[in-house]
Amino acid sequence: MKHDFLFHILFPVIFALMGGFFLGIALFGFAKKRGFFLSSRWMFALICVAFTPQIIQPLIWSSDSRIHPPLVLLLSPLMFAVLLVFFWLQMRGFTGFGLGEDALRSGLAEVLQQRGLKFKESMGGYDIESPSVKLQVSFQAAMGTATIRTKSMSPDDRKFLAQVVGSLNEYLSKDSRPANLQIFIFYLIISLFILGIGAFFVFR
Repeated sequence: MKHDFLFHILFPVIFALMGGFFLGIALFGFAKKRGFFLSSRWMFALICVAFTPQIIQPLIWSSDSRIHPPLVLLLSPLMFAVLLVFFWLQMRGFTGFGLGEDALRSGLAEVLQQRGLKFKESMGGYDIESPSVKLQVSFQAAMGTATIRTKSMSPDDRKFLAQVVGSLNEYLSKDSRPANLQIFIFYLIISLFILGIGAFFVFR
């Protein structure tokens, strides 16, 4: 019964969710042919889904009286729960896909200028004078991905960041420069692989 639940229900559902996530990102990128940003919390949700078997499986088997002591099996869920807390604190802000460096830099500069903000570009981000906000920007040119977040986690800074990224998405949707499709190709391949594994568990 436990075996059937894990291999015929839990694993297929997890692989379907993960594969669907990557496939959705890839298809959206191919359709728009422009870079875009999503909340990094979506990536955190993906990690939660991926960690689900490591958390649930020991809890299921801990009820087996043949395994002693059952508390040993609970160490794995506890460790993964701590990791999830760590990822929650780290994965704040927004993650960008299909971006070119020129489009990202010019887009951020234009958005900030349109909002009448005084800023200066510094190593690893932008220093904004008023409101006093430090935007941390990380860009991976090869795959065209980026992360944007504020140094502070205050509600006002998070609200400000959401407004900036919203305007940046509008800028990117109208930008004539083509997107970097490398990440979308990679996600498409990964999604088909993951969905194939899920189908194997369903029909095995």
